[in-house]
Amino acid sequence: MRETVRQQLATSLLHRPVGEWILERHRARRSYERIAAELAEATGGQVAVSKQAIHQWRKAADREQT
Repeated sequence: MRETVRQQLATSLLHRPVGEWILERHRARRSYERIAAELAEATGGQVAVSKQAIHQWRKAADREQT
């Protein structure tokens, strides 16, 4: 799946694919709400998304890994 502009920004700011970053936190049993908050913090507030967006991004990242 092609990354959205917001995902591309997150990837750039994190210096790693945002999908991998999300999967790592999801596997550590963090909630989508917490992952969204951590993403905003990790990107200096430049990437603020809903927990629903994190859920969709995680599903896309899972599909890419299989």
